[in-house]
Amino acid sequence: MAEGRINLNDLIKPTDGPISRYINRRISTRITAFIVLKGIPLTPNQISVFSFILGVIAGIAFIKGHLILGGVLTQLSSIIDGVDGELARVKNMASKRGGFLDTMLDRLADIAICLGMILYLINTRNITLSGYVISFLAITGCILPPYLAAEVKARDIKAELLVPIYRPPASRDVRLFILFLGGITGYILISLAIVAFITYINTAIKILFIYFRLKE
Repeated sequence: MAEGRINLNDLIKPTDGPISRYINRRISTRITAFIVLKGIPLTPNQISVFSFILGVIAGIAFIKGHLILGGVLTQLSSIIDGVDGELARVKNMASKRGGFLDTMLDRLADIAICLGMILYLINTRNITLSGYVISFLAITGCILPPYLAAEVKARDIKAELLVPIYRPPASRDVRLFILFLGGITGYILISLAIVAFITYINTAIKILFIYFRLKE
């Protein structure tokens, strides 16, 4: 299938976060089209693993003090993370197994990136007690949104009808973009603090609105 026969707009999901929609997809959709056009024998699962490896390498780069490299690899991992789903839709290879693998690898990559940043702060002795608290909240914050989404889906709750639209965006693309900015600017702790703040505020709003608006 040639790129000219692929409508790149069809690869954009309605649930995409703002960074994914306006930045990441502009690159990932073209990568997907190139893979299909050239007949490169890559599967969505292989792309998921590659995105995960990039996230792990980003975490290692942060530990070693290569902040800009870590930041760039973090964003690159985020972009590549969109390719697996696009490729699955284009090649009609979507599966529950693939979705499960992608979700698990995403969480591990998030932890690796945040942990790399935290270990960098520890190694350079640029962390205080409040920094440890922020670090803990940032790591757990990367797990909370997908966990809540899974709970909502498992219980068949129509969250979009219960939760207000106006709340801090805390999707994975937004979180990784903030960490990317933290890496290239050197403001590691600040980026972790922002991630912690938006994820906990977003999650708290969702939990409260869903809980009090459910009839049972």
